[in-house]
Formats: sequence, structure tokens, C-alpha cells
Amino acid sequence: MDYPADWVVFRVTGYRPEMADPPLIGGEALLGDLSAVVERLCGAAKLSRTDLTEPSEPVAALAARWSVSIKTLARWRRRGLIARRLHDAAGGVRLVVTASAAESYAARHPSGVERAGGFSRIDDETAARIIHRAPATTTCSA
Repeated sequence: MDYPADWVVFRVTGYRPEMADPPLIGGEALLGDLSAVVERLCGAAKLSRTDLTEPSEPVAALAARWSVSIKTLARWRRRGLIARRLHDAAGGVRLVVTASAAESYAARHPSGVERAGGFSRIDDETAARIIHRAPATTTCSA
């Protein structure tokens, strides 16, 4: 589905621009940019955990809960998983996903989340053979 640019600007910012013939933005392209926009806005506002009105979890915790890699979550952010950048008192920045954003993404992609959680590049038998054949200690000579 395509969305008029003036509608997108209004929904994101609350500002309603006057456009005689607004260009259309593809829904997939919009989803791909949405998390980055939200993350930048949170960063510019120096949002902290106390600013959030709902529970959230760090991306590492969500990756562990869904049994996926952090890299997979990065790919999913480009597909519409919305994350927020939070600043802490020490000046650090942490990437989190709110409970509603995680639930919404999982509801839109139930088979993808489930399938990714069970994905492995090697099967259990192959992993056991690799471990069995690996030497107990390794040495490195230069």
C-alpha cells in the first residue's frame, strides 16, 4: 500500500504540511525507514528509560527470548520492528524494543519469528561430530 507524503509527515510529527500533489511513499519503504526515524528522534530528544510509558527490553534480551541473533533483529528493524535509543545517566546509549512493538512485529510475522528461533546452520549431529573431533587444547605458533 502507498501513503501520501503529507499524511506520513502528519502521523509522525503532528505537523500537517500543505502539498498540492503529495508524492506517494510505498509501505514497505516506509516500514524500512520507520525504526531509523524513531531511533534518531529518540536520540535527539535524549530519551531515557523513565520517559517510556510501557515496558521495554534491550535488543540483546529480546534476541535471547526469541532465540535469534542481534543481527537478525537488525534486519527485522528494517522490516518494521521499531526500536528506541535510550540514554542513561552515565552517557551511554541503549537500544530497546517496547513490549507493544515486539508483540506487533511478532503478530505481523508469526511464522518468521518462530522459524528464525529454530534456525541453525548445522544440525545437532554435525555439531556433536565437530566437538568430538576438535582437539582438547589448541596451540598457535607464529
